[in-house]
Amino acid sequence: MRIKLKTGILLFLLSLLFTIPAYAGNTDEWINDWDYYVFNHNPSNLTIKLKGYKGSDPEAHVYGRVMIDGASYKVAVESYEVSNGSDSRYVSPFNSTEGAEIEELYFHPVDGQKVCVSNGASMDGMFCEMPSLKAIHFSDGFDVSNIWQTTKMFYGDSALEEGDFENLDFAYFSKAGSMFEGCSSLKEITIDFQAGNNFGSAFKDCTSLETVNITKGNVNPSWKTYTGMFDGCESLKNINLTGFDGASEKAYSMMFHDCKSLENIDLSMLDLSATTDCSYMFSGCENLKSLDFTQTLWNPAGVNLTGMIEGCTNLSELTTDENLIVSDSTGEIGSVDNPTKVKVIGTMSESFDHNFFSKFRDANRYIEAIDVKADIALTGDAAYDALSYGLKFSDDDMERIQDNAGSDSITFESGTHGLYIYEPGEYTLTMTQGIRTTDPDTGAETVQALTEDDNGFRCDTNPLTKTISISRNDDGTVRIEEA
Repeated sequence: MRIKLKTGILLFLLSLLFTIPAYAGNTDEWINDWDYYVFNHNPSNLTIKLKGYKGSDPEAHVYGRVMIDGASYKVAVESYEVSNGSDSRYVSPFNSTEGAEIEELYFHPVDGQKVCVSNGASMDGMFCEMPSLKAIHFSDGFDVSNIWQTTKMFYGDSALEEGDFENLDFAYFSKAGSMFEGCSSLKEITIDFQAGNNFGSAFKDCTSLETVNITKGNVNPSWKTYTGMFDGCESLKNINLTGFDGASEKAYSMMFHDCKSLENIDLSMLDLSATTDCSYMFSGCENLKSLDFTQTLWNPAGVNLTGMIEGCTNLSELTTDENLIVSDSTGEIGSVDNPTKVKVIGTMSESFDHNFFSKFRDANRYIEAIDVKADIALTGDAAYDALSYGLKFSDDDMERIQDNAGSDSITFESGTHGLYIYEPGEYTLTMTQGIRTTDPDTGAETVQALTEDDNGFRCDTNPLTKTISISRNDDGTVRIEEA
C-alpha cells in the first residue's frame, strides 16, 4: 500500500510539472532564455538590458523585474538603427536571436514594475522584421509613458495576426510613420494616439486589415500628416477615426489609396479645414460607392483634389455644397471606367464646378446616360432605324449638357442611343427624321425626309421641336417626360 501511495504521489507531482507554465510569475527562470548585461550598477536603480533571444521555445516572455544573484534588477530594452551605406535597419533584442524565431511574445509586470525602454523616448523599429511573430501581448507589462517615437515599430511583420495595442498608452506620442507597414496578416487593430505628428504610411500594405479603431482624442492636431496612411489596405472596410478630432495643415494625399474593399466612409471623422492637399485621397478605391463632401469642413482657401477619385469604378454619388473650394492647382481628378450612374447632389461652388466637376465630366464624357429613343418615342415605325434620327439642343440647353462626342448635337448611330446630362431640368430638343435609303448605282446612303403622320414625328424642310423634362426619381433613376 505504501509503495502504491508513493507511486501515486510521484505521478501527481510529475503531472503538475508538465502543467506549470514555462515561466511562473514568482520565478526568474525566464532570464535564462535571454542574453543581457548590467546596464546600471547603481544600487538604488539596478537595471539590466536585454540583448537578444537565445531560447528554444517560440513563445517568449519578458518580465519587468528579475532577481539575479539575490539582487533585484529592472528590465530594459532598446532598439537602434544600423546604417550600411544607403541601407539601414533597426536592431533590437527581439529581432536579434540565436535561438528559436519568436512567434508569440508576452510582457509581464512585477510588483508594478513594467518593462521599460532604456533611452526613454524611442521605440523605433523595436519589433520590426520579425517574420515569425504572430501575436504580441503587452497587457500592462510595457511602459510607454515617455515614448515619443514609434517609426517602423512593427514594420515588415508579415505574420503578425494579433496584438493588444489598445494597452499602449502613448501619452507623449509623436511619430508613427510606417508603424505597421507590411503587417499583411493583421486583420483588426484598436489603438489610441493621444498626440502625434506623422502617420505617413502607418498602415501601408496591411493587405488583410479589415477594421481600424482610433478613438481617443488628440492634442496638437495641426502637426499631423496622413500621407499614404492606409495605402494598399485592400481589405479595409470598417474605419473609426474619431480620435483625429482636429484640423491639420499637412497633406492627406493618398490616405486611402488602393483601399479596394472600402465602400463608404464617414468624412465627419476628419477635419479638412486646414489642409490644402487631398490629392489621390481615394484613388484606386474601386468599390467606393459614394462620397459626401458635406460631412467635413474644408479649407476656405481651397484644396487640391488632383486624382482624388481616380479608379473609383463604382462611384455613384457625390454630395457637395458651396463650402468646398477647389484650388486652381487641381489637375485631372480621375477617370471612372463606368460613370453612367454618377449623380451630384447639392449646390456646387463655382470652383468645384470648374476645377473638379467639369474635369470629371470631360474626362468621362458624361455623367448620366439616358436612352432618349426608348424614353421619348420619337417614332412608332419600326422601319425607321438609328441612322434615321438627328437631334440638337438649343444653345442655352447646351450649357448644361455634355454629349458623348463632346459636340453640341447628337446624331444617333447603331446601338444604344444616349442623351448625356449632368443636371435635371427642361430642355428644348430639335428633331430631324427620315427613311434611310441606298443609291443602287453608287451605294451611297441618304435620308429621305417625310412629313409627320400617325406613326410618329417626321419632317422634311422644317425640323420639329419638343420640350422635354428630365428629373430624378427618389431611387436615383432618371425620368424623361414631354413638358
